Amino acid sequence: MKLSTIWLKEFVDIKDVSNVARLFSLHSQEVEAVYPLLQPVPLVVGLVKEIQPHPEADKLSVCQVDVGSKTLQIVCGAPNVAKGQKVIVAQVGTKLPELLIQQAMIRGVDSQGMICSLPEIGIEPPFGDASGIEVLGDDAVVGSDPLAYLAFDDTVIELALTPNRGDLLSMMGVAYDVGAILDVPVRFPSVSVKESTTKNPVTIKIDTDGCPAYAARVLEGIQIQPSPAWLKARLIAAGIRPINNVVDITNYIMLETGQPLHAFDLDKFGSNTVLVRQAKAGEKVMALDEIERPLTTDDVVITNGSLVTAIGGVKGGLDTGIDATTKRVLLESATFSPTKIRKTAQRLDLRSEASSRFEKGVDPARTLLALDRAAMMLQELASASVHQGVAKAGVFESTPVVIEMSLKDIQTSFGMSIDSSSIKDILRRLQFENTVNNEVFKVTVPSRRQDVKSTQDLVEELARLFGPNNIPSTLPNVATKGGLRPLQRVRRALRRQLSSLGFHETVTYSLVAEEVVDLGWTSLDTPIKVQSPMSETKAVLRQSVVPSLLDVVKYHHARQIDDVRLFELSHIHNAVNEEVLAGAISGQGFQARWNTKENVSFYDVSGVVKQVFDLLGVEFRYQRRDVPALYHPGQSAACVVNGNVVGYVGNVHPKWQKKYDLKETLVFELRWSKLINDSVDIVKAVPKFPAVVRELTFLVANDVLAQDVIDAAKSAKTTYLKEVHVFDVYQTTETAMTLSCVFQDDTKTLSSDAVQADVELIVSALASKQYRFKDVLK
Repeated sequence: MKLSTIWLKEFVDIKDVSNVARLFSLHSQEVEAVYPLLQPVPLVVGLVKEIQPHPEADKLSVCQVDVGSKTLQIVCGAPNVAKGQKVIVAQVGTKLPELLIQQAMIRGVDSQGMICSLPEIGIEPPFGDASGIEVLGDDAVVGSDPLAYLAFDDTVIELALTPNRGDLLSMMGVAYDVGAILDVPVRFPSVSVKESTTKNPVTIKIDTDGCPAYAARVLEGIQIQPSPAWLKARLIAAGIRPINNVVDITNYIMLETGQPLHAFDLDKFGSNTVLVRQAKAGEKVMALDEIERPLTTDDVVITNGSLVTAIGGVKGGLDTGIDATTKRVLLESATFSPTKIRKTAQRLDLRSEASSRFEKGVDPARTLLALDRAAMMLQELASASVHQGVAKAGVFESTPVVIEMSLKDIQTSFGMSIDSSSIKDILRRLQFENTVNNEVFKVTVPSRRQDVKSTQDLVEELARLFGPNNIPSTLPNVATKGGLRPLQRVRRALRRQLSSLGFHETVTYSLVAEEVVDLGWTSLDTPIKVQSPMSETKAVLRQSVVPSLLDVVKYHHARQIDDVRLFELSHIHNAVNEEVLAGAISGQGFQARWNTKENVSFYDVSGVVKQVFDLLGVEFRYQRRDVPALYHPGQSAACVVNGNVVGYVGNVHPKWQKKYDLKETLVFELRWSKLINDSVDIVKAVPKFPAVVRELTFLVANDVLAQDVIDAAKSAKTTYLKEVHVFDVYQTTETAMTLSCVFQDDTKTLSSDAVQADVELIVSALASKQYRFKDVLK
């Protein structure tokens, strides 16, 4: 929401805009920015006294322009410049947003300034017309400031609103909050409509629960013309493009009251009956943006009894739109079901200023107020004659919300003592009617505050006006001793471990496209779909984190960042909603040197996975098993603990590598949270006694897996064996596989005899598997 401070000052006294913005952020909603509508530029109003064709250029004119203190000769290329116009003049030395004005010879003719269009002074299209210069009204004073005349000497306050504060989508709503914060009175314009003797001929019928109330006035004798400068400036400050006086007034009243309005050309409407109903299957409507949209039976539509003329609460129809020929107007003000409007706007991908307000709920008490206020302005600015009476149907009043809360409960929620008089004073400033009996407050919430429905909402209102800065910070008084749970300790350790390996942590959306949801774990339940997704790419809850990581890798590769190491600790959404650790590596491997560039390989990523399992203190093994569709079937493996698959590691399948437009990328995903227990020790003491390493070579058949040989070595009933891994492989007609065996005792230095005894046990265990020992020292 963008606010014109000139407009706001009509409702509430403001002296220091920056201070109001600071207080509003503290006591209400965040102020995102405060900025001038236009940067101050020394411009003047000029009068074009004479105009002649340029002697050397057909499309240029030589103008004599009176700027009050002198007459300037200005060469102008605008097609609409004419004698007698009041125009915006930038004199020599003026710095415009994109140009410094200098005295120049243009095709041999001296030019002493520039006659400006709105985009040239900073009002960019579509708000400013770039096709020609801006022509001011006859009442503009020559030599005066054109920015003040056009009401562009304004300051804009931009709010970042939360969805619950729909009341702040109006100047009146903001004025109420500013008045409460500053404790100053709020004033609004009086409304008085002078009706003609001609009776309103329109009949309203409502045949849907999606429209609680609908009202309409009929106006005739409309004169379509541009809106006055002050009105256009306020719309531009709010980010709305001025069109003509009728459309601009409906937008202006929407910004002022929060109640959207719509104007139909009654001569095009086709009848004097307005029927509000649900759309029929197969119906279509050509909206004002000239796009034909199909409707469903879930959509609320406005009809002339038979034909659809507008999508209720979202967009008007093109066939009944206001144009230069409009003489009679049917002015609509209604309330619609927030849920229905939200679904229609989302399905049609048609967000509008009106729909954004109806989605959050409008004040039913302002439905008729906004209608009369707009009719009054149309009388003033469009010479309209208003027919007698308002055609209406439905219920225009809502049952007030009444909340009861004791002073003790309020104090408990605040976490401090606060007296009854302070509470009553805050409610007075909020203009919430209330009574107190035995320190129990009975508060009637005004209909403009559709968000206040419970005691929690009321406490929030009291606390924000009291001031969060006035509520002391306290620690909870609990008997238990604080500390990290095992899961939290391990999570932190994993972050440290992966960060030390050069990984960067990511936090990605838990929502993914339906096409990638089953690329990770293949044994999970049916994916959970979001009923109203933000987009097709965020439609279901993910069952693997890897596709989200690949999106991040793709983002880096698209920006020529090839060396990427990412990890994420997050949840996958299955029946048990477990936490996983996922990672992705691309670019150079861990062993790259300054004079070489070795790409990442399976051994790099498998080494990372091994360090993770070592940190968890869990024994695991790699196995060839069926892998999820995302992984390359010949360059990946499953991580198995006690016969159960707890993760996958490997290269991305070429199909998905191409789809994501990736260079070679390897990934892993581990279901680590189910592998830890209360005894996990993430801090291990440095060994006091040295380890002994022996390398043992065995001859095995070429089809024997390295993991099988390692498992056989571990199965030996040794006393001091700590670790076994493959050190070297040499393959001819059979495979010579060298194992590096680490022996260690935490209490003493091992003797050669003790190590040799364990070596003999390993040799015997492998011999039982038909693996022949080869002593490389002989």
